[in-house]
Amino acid sequence: MKNYFTIGIRNLLKRKGYSLLNILGLTTGMACCLLIFHYVSYERSFDKDITGAENIYRIRLDNYKNGALAFQSATSYPGMPNAMKKDFPEVEEYCKLIDAQLLLSNDAKNIKFNETSGYYAEQNFLNMFGVKFLSGNSTQALVGPNKIVVSENMAKKYFGTANVLGKMLVTNDGEQQSTYEISGVFKAYPKNSHLAIEYLVSFDTFKKLLRDGGDTTNAAETSFDWYDFYSYIKLKPGTKLGDMEAKFPAFNDRHMKWQGNKTPNDQLHLTPLTDIHLYSNFNQEAEVNGNGQMVSFLFMIAIFIICIAWINYINLSTARSVERAKEVGMKKVLGAMRSDLIKQFLVENFLLNSISLIISVFTFFILVKSFDSFSGRETYTGISLSPAYWQMFIALFIGGSLLSGLYPAFVLSGFQPIKVLKGAFKNTSKGVILRKSLIVTQFVITVVLIAGTIIVYQQVQYMRKQNLGADINQTLVIKGPFAITDSVYKSIAQAFKTELLQQTNIKHVTASTNVMGQEIYWTNGGRRLEAPKDSYITLYNLGVDYDFIPAYNMKLKVGRNFSKDFGTDKKTAILNEKAVTMLGFKDATSCIGKKIRRGRDTLAVIGVLADYHHQGLQKAIDPMIVLP
Repeated sequence: MKNYFTIGIRNLLKRKGYSLLNILGLTTGMACCLLIFHYVSYERSFDKDITGAENIYRIRLDNYKNGALAFQSATSYPGMPNAMKKDFPEVEEYCKLIDAQLLLSNDAKNIKFNETSGYYAEQNFLNMFGVKFLSGNSTQALVGPNKIVVSENMAKKYFGTANVLGKMLVTNDGEQQSTYEISGVFKAYPKNSHLAIEYLVSFDTFKKLLRDGGDTTNAAETSFDWYDFYSYIKLKPGTKLGDMEAKFPAFNDRHMKWQGNKTPNDQLHLTPLTDIHLYSNFNQEAEVNGNGQMVSFLFMIAIFIICIAWINYINLSTARSVERAKEVGMKKVLGAMRSDLIKQFLVENFLLNSISLIISVFTFFILVKSFDSFSGRETYTGISLSPAYWQMFIALFIGGSLLSGLYPAFVLSGFQPIKVLKGAFKNTSKGVILRKSLIVTQFVITVVLIAGTIIVYQQVQYMRKQNLGADINQTLVIKGPFAITDSVYKSIAQAFKTELLQQTNIKHVTASTNVMGQEIYWTNGGRRLEAPKDSYITLYNLGVDYDFIPAYNMKLKVGRNFSKDFGTDKKTAILNEKAVTMLGFKDATSCIGKKIRRGRDTLAVIGVLADYHHQGLQKAIDPMIVLP
């Protein structure tokens, strides 16, 4: 073996250009494979570290209007998990969340932030999702009103230390101030979760806010017509998903007949917790999710790239067969067995592949942070290549190295010494056919990858150049403290707007409840005033000021914009074309001046806005109602 290694090293040094070409090709293939495996491993790791994750499911709500699917939502009604726990013995426990966007402050240090990465959460959430506490009682931290648990980073942001148990944070909801007691501090919640969590407020706080606002129905526990809640159930081990979902139609009949309907408008489905990130892209997702199909394609591409590198190595090795024929002939004359020659060539192959492996792993660790940034993951810089993917890569390396070395070894070791030494050596037809087949395979894979890259690039360019129906170029977005809506804030905001417009390089200043690219969660049931009460459709609300439509260069098909000249505009609305169609109006002109019912309000339609892509070209246009 020492002799094999010595000769192998000499051959690598003797043919430096050839060795460098092979090492560069193999290193590039392996490094690309590792980087893609790193991405795929991370994308497939979401929520899998939670104990019992395989038994946790999120309730999905599918809504139908007149037999047609209207929407699919990641959120559902708050009464559902409670009722499921009572109706189904398979349900072990449950929990609910609802967004808690807060304006929080530490008044003693005059520190104030607009917080968006948190939820009102039931106590069960802490146990079900394995929130790791640094201080506080995790079994009671979210019991009772005005309790909040915060991450270690958030504690340091407001107080400069993680030792904040019992300290107070103040929240301003516009009407009044409330004080929340910090009842726990937890470790940074994992980034590879479909939830981004920096704080959790007790669900009792949310119910108290509803009661203070006049709710007498305990809606946060019993409602079956308010679908803004993320609801999770944990099933007993061994429960089959299909058997569980088969019970839902009867459950719907018992609990979800409302608005006078004889049959429910909704269907329920369960999404496995570990599938949410890659296979759930519905309305009101907690965060932007990934794409399982894309991740699978990337995994295949990683295999293709490393295969191209090994095929290239085989082709180069066999192409040099004439050069090494005399070496093989002389060794056979001097008594070398074919098995000895195969071992020698396999050792050379192992040496070259090992050098490439070492360099590729080193390259991977150097590039991984830049790769994270390139792939849109600036906040995550750890090595997320799981042991399973390291094992897969090592197995791939051993198998690929062995296969890529066997063919050249058998070809080279099979030369007949008499023919070689007489100069009568020539390649066999079988060897030529195989080498040509490998070259064709290599080029086919390469052409497919290059063509795919060009197509993706063209698609992206096509999307970037499309008219979205709203001009968002040269637009900066300032996120205001959404919770404050009182008259003092409004006057300050107007003064700020006036000050900005005095700048010569600012063309427009406008305000709205949502901006393009941001999903609208504010919805209401809507119908024509004269239509039956069971003909409600879901309308997506967008609150705007007087300058919104001209600032984004949007088009009104008919009617007019909101105006300060009309004192009645508080009771008016503008619909988009999709809403006009779904509400059953004949055309845009026929709906002007007509009354519609939106929730409890009756509004007059004063204009129709041309449809625009609020969330981008990949999303369907929703029926929207624009409010002043």
